[in-house]
Parts: sequence; structure tokens; C-alpha cells
Amino acid sequence: DVYAYDAGEGKLNLRIGEDGQYIAAKKSDDGEHENIVMQADPFAWGYDEAHDAYVATLSDGDYYIGNYSSYDTLSLSSTKYIDTAGNNIAHIVQEEIPGPVLETIEIDGSHSVAIGSQITLKATPNLGAELVDVVWTSSDTDVAKVENGVVSPA
Repeated sequence: DVYAYDAGEGKLNLRIGEDGQYIAAKKSDDGEHENIVMQADPFAWGYDEAHDAYVATLSDGDYYIGNYSSYDTLSLSSTKYIDTAGNNIAHIVQEEIPGPVLETIEIDGSHSVAIGSQITLKATPNLGAELVDVVWTSSDTDVAKVENGVVSPA
């Protein structure tokens, strides 16, 4: 699996697996070829909206991931060939991967609530997550009670 991470400014870092190496573009040592390489450091891919493709900016221009002719391997190709017959752009398809379900949140430490006052608890999901059936409870109802996220002294 390839994971895409926001690199800021409309760019993405592409990583093989959750903990693997990043997909990068690099000129060959002799400067004659452009290659897809794997490396430990993130590499930011820009987005070419006109062609719906991610591109790498190297010293001599922009390159997109794709394949050409009858070859069945991915390679870098200059954007000047992007509309040439036989060349194909690799597109990134977003797939939602459900994250872990958080069942319990413990709030450590002490929090003071004046008699007659209350504190309201609020759950804020991560970007793209959805809150479902959030229930707040107290581990010691002799000290505090919780109703619909509102904490008050017992």
C-alpha cells in the first residue's frame, strides 16, 4: 500500500506502508536519466491540476509518475510527454482507511470545580473522523457527576 501524507502547500509525501520508505524522484548520477527511488526522507510531490497528476520538480523540470509504450513498470516521464500517445499517467486514488476506535479517555490530574459551578467536556474528532455515541461518565460519582458532558461536583 502507498500512503499519502500532506506535505503542505498542496504537496504530498508518498510512503510505502505506514512505516516504510518514501517514494522520491532523483536524477541519475550521470544526469542522463530520471528515476523513481525509495528513501528514508520525505519527498514532496506537487500537483498538476490540468492533468490530475502528481509531479516531481527536479533541477531541469517537472516529471510525473507513469509508464510509457508497452512497458508495465512505473517510471518518471517529463511533463512534455504527458499528452503523447502511449504514455499513461499514474493517478493517486484516495481510499478511506478507518482508524482505531477510541473507547475510553481518562482525564488525569485534578480539576477544581467550585460548588454550584460546572465544567463542560467536549470531544473533538481528528480531521475526517466522525463522533458516534460519545458518552461521558465519572469514575467516582461521590466526587463528581457527569450528565451529557457536563461535570458538576457531587
